[in-house]
Amino acid sequence: MGPVLQLRANFSTATSLLPFMKTNPQIILTPQEQKVFEIMGTGTGNGTASNKAIGIILCLSPHMIKNHKENLKAKLGMGSCQELLQLAVKAKADDNK
Repeated sequence: MGPVLQLRANFSTATSLLPFMKTNPQIILTPQEQKVFEIMGTGTGNGTASNKAIGIILCLSPHMIKNHKENLKAKLGMGSCQELLQLAVKAKADDNK
């Protein structure tokens, strides 16, 4: 099974509240944005943070995932998708502690 399908099999819903969200209550993410952010954080490389891969997991179009990422970047003050990905990975690592 490929990494995208494996993530889809292991992903149910974004249930954890990320630690930085607790310290920044003024940042409000939609449920879909939270799911996209969490999947980005659990990515294992191999393109699993791509719009297409996340779209497969959430049954959404790559264009919709791109829109969610753009909204996340704006809300979280990130300048690029790479910065957003790094934050998502860090948040997931902090959440697993």
